[in-house]
Amino acid sequence: RGAMQGVGGLTVQAEQRHIEGETCAACGKPVAGEFIQISVEDSGQGMDEATAGHIFDAYFTTKEEGKGTGIGLFTVQGIVHGNGGHITLDTKPGYGTRMRVLIPVKDGLQGSAEQASLEDELAVLSNRHLVVVDDELAVASYMQEMFRLHGANVRAFTSGNDALAYCQVNTTPVDLLITDLQMPGMSGIELTRELRDQGFKMAVLVCTGYEDILSREQMKSLNIFGELQKPIERQQMLAIIQRIFEQTEETIG
Repeated sequence: RGAMQGVGGLTVQAEQRHIEGETCAACGKPVAGEFIQISVEDSGQGMDEATAGHIFDAYFTTKEEGKGTGIGLFTVQGIVHGNGGHITLDTKPGYGTRMRVLIPVKDGLQGSAEQASLEDELAVLSNRHLVVVDDELAVASYMQEMFRLHGANVRAFTSGNDALAYCQVNTTPVDLLITDLQMPGMSGIELTRELRDQGFKMAVLVCTGYEDILSREQMKSLNIFGELQKPIERQQMLAIIQRIFEQTEETIG
């Protein structure tokens, strides 16, 4: 819609087809086999090679500040690759863009096993109540969108003070707090400490883009369940969250 600026056509098609000799635009791996293909083609302005080479990067956007988070295609490629699929891209300045999502066709046994694995992954967050805190709006929005796609009830904040205020007045127990470590104002550690002092017992997972790894003593004293280095990968995040919930027989907010 943005690329077409309100004028032009958008075509969506779905079909099953055999593909050989193509390359995934997101991961660079060769694409071959039987796929369900979902193609989306617009008649917009298209992209040059430099732009097209970054559209799957986290937080990359060509939109002006405040109008794009740069997490849409990053989230899409994570979901597609998580299901064994790929994405192809055809674009040229002035000639629009065609993107194809390719999901592999599985035999009954393999498909059933992978479907069960996907259902287990989705069940990890289904109906869970999460609070996400990161001073970068793009990061907070990315995690909020990702968790909502997995069925969670998510509140995202860019300030530790705002997250604390929400927890203080919220009546629904929070299952998991995911917070950035270094933030202006109230840091992730200060937020966690304040919540613990006020009696909150939700699980806590901290994220950081720095090398300031928490000591084992700090994590133990604040009952922090884990730490993640940015940039955060979807599968890694979900695996850690699954382990966290497995460690807690019941969650208390």
